[in-house]
Amino acid sequence: MLHELRSFIHIGVTEAMIAERCVQLLEKYGVRECWYHNVPALVLVGQRTRMSVSGKQYRPADISVTDIDLVTVDLSPMLDGCWGDCARSFYIEGGRVVNQPENAEL
Repeated sequence: MLHELRSFIHIGVTEAMIAERCVQLLEKYGVRECWYHNVPALVLVGQRTRMSVSGKQYRPADISVTDIDLVTVDLSPMLDGCWGDCARSFYIEGGRVVNQPENAEL
């Protein structure tokens, strides 16, 4: 499911928009519940990726993806009583997700 986010993440898309897209994709695959503090997708963009955020306090921000950025997505799906946990980081260069960043800071 996370591979489907690659084309969605680009300049101007916000944490909140990415989190909502994650919910839509989870629902597409039959997931309508999560186990982590009612946070199906914890998404952080830019400087916020350096934060350690509890789901109890997490709220997706209106921070937008920039030309060179990092986006982290952590999913907590629950389906048929089974808990899942999957996290990925997406490197952004030239406003698009890349497999191997050229920027050493990324």
